[in-house]
Formats: sequence, C-alpha cells, structure tokens
Amino acid sequence: MMFGLSLESWVIGLMLSAFFWQTGRHQQFQWLWFAVVLWLVLGIFSARLLPNVLGITRIPNLFIVHFYMFMGSVFFFINSSKRQPEKSDSARILTWQNPEAGNWLTTFAVSGAVMHAAFLLLCVLVWLQYPRGYTAMLPAQLLKLYALDPVYWFSIQLLMMLLFAVHRLMLRQPVYVFSFGQIQGGFLLALILFFLYITNVYQYIMPLIYYFFLKG
Repeated sequence: MMFGLSLESWVIGLMLSAFFWQTGRHQQFQWLWFAVVLWLVLGIFSARLLPNVLGITRIPNLFIVHFYMFMGSVFFFINSSKRQPEKSDSARILTWQNPEAGNWLTTFAVSGAVMHAAFLLLCVLVWLQYPRGYTAMLPAQLLKLYALDPVYWFSIQLLMMLLFAVHRLMLRQPVYVFSFGQIQGGFLLALILFFLYITNVYQYIMPLIYYFFLKG
C-alpha cells in the first residue's frame, strides 16, 4: 500500500478522476449525474440491507464503479452518437462518431459496453450449464471478476481503449469514431480475457511466457 491506500483504491480513484474531468470538459453532464445518482441510490439501498458493511462510503460499493459509469453511458449513445453516412450501397459500413464527447470518453463508453455484453454472455452460458461440470465454481469467479477485482477490470478496459485508438489511427480516422466491426473485435477480446480469468488460466500465462521466451 502507498499512503495507506490499496492498489484497488488508487486505480478506482484514478479512473474516477479521469471520468469526472472528461465528462465535465466535454459537458456530458447527463452521463455524469446519472452515474452519481445511481451510486447514491444503490449505496443507500445496500446500506439498509447490510448496515456497516455496504453503503455510500463503503469500499465494496466503489468496487463496482464501472457499473455506474456504464449505465450512465446510455446518454452518450443516445444524445450525441451520430451514424456516419454510408459510402455506397455495395459497402454498408456501420460506423458512428461522437466528436462532442471526445476521444477518451468515446473509447471508454464503447469498451465499457462491449465488456458488459461479454460479461453478460458468460453469465448466461454459465447459467445454462449450471451445475454441470466445472460450472458450479464459476459463479464465484464471475462475482470476483465484476465486483471484487476492479484492477483487472480497468486494466482490460484501458487495454481495449488503447487498441480502439490505435485501430482508428491506423485507418487515419479520428479516435472518436467507432464501428460495428470494432465492437465485434472488442467483444471477442473481452470474452477471451474474461474466460481466462474465471477459469484461472491467466495465472499460468506469465510463467509460461517467462519459461519459453525469457528463461530460454
């Protein structure tokens, strides 16, 4: 810990600072206020269910800050995301842009939506197979991924934001542009990374990389 704060607290604080700064800078106040109100409502409700355990000022409620920001991003998609005109009838490209929100908020909103879609699909698949085989152990892993490990969640989100930005720069397009193909690619990547997490495979990846590439 540094200055008495855990790594999770630092990551949450940095992401919240960036979110507040960017939403204020680009005047995405509906997105901001919806996220704040949702945090207050769930904080008060959870405090009544589990007093002195959950609540507005309790760390567990901040561990799902990505949920509040994701729910608020509905205003990003509804209010200012615009469909780009199609180039021709033979090449229909589903592409949108949001110059009002800027680069960071656009990649943040799209990556958040993609990650939640991938997480929801995993939950549905586990539910359909439960309790057969290894699926009896997966609900706890899904809960850990979403509500107890914000460092992993935001690490994946920052990685996806970086990839989205690099992809647009390679196409010589503004970063605030996003397409259906980009969403599909991000969804597949999130699905793979989440699957590696809930099956604990990710714990063996770095040792294998070290063994085959660094040690050898």
